[in-house]
Amino acid sequence: MFRIIESIPSKNAEPIKEWLAKLGSERIDEVFDPSIAAQRSIDLYRAKGYEEKWITKRIQIVQDRKELTDV
Repeated sequence: MFRIIESIPSKNAEPIKEWLAKLGSERIDEVFDPSIAAQRSIDLYRAKGYEEKWITKRIQIVQDRKELTDV
């Protein structure tokens, strides 16, 4: 997607390029530090209005599934 947008000779494409670069950088950071991804998920669930109890349970389920699949 970045290559396609990069080929567009327009100043209007620049904000999209910057957004994609920032998004890519954030995802790479999450690979090296998974707690960043977990916090992003928690913040997203809170923004959507989920209860703290539900969020805690959901994060625990995700962590349990990850441990199970790592084995």
